[in-house]
Amino acid sequence: MNLKPIGKAIKKYRQLHGLRQEQLAEMSGLSTNYIGMLERGEKTPSLETFLTIATSLAVSADMLLQKSPSAIIRISSVIATDISSCLIIR
Repeated sequence: MNLKPIGKAIKKYRQLHGLRQEQLAEMSGLSTNYIGMLERGEKTPSLETFLTIATSLAVSADMLLQKSPSAIIRISSVIATDISSCLIIR
């Protein structure tokens, strides 16, 4: 799966805000290394992390997902996993 479009979007909005990776990492409660890996498309963020980054960048999640349909599919599967892990089966 190609995660580079999401990483490029994160980098683009980070730079538009004049932030360094270190600053975004601090704002998001993440490591600078992790932000770098996301921007290079080496890691897939969890739903919570993805939304935290979007909030830190003051952008909507769909803005980070534009032009990346494969990323939408991957994030959708992460959402399904996150939701299913919250369900209690009786």
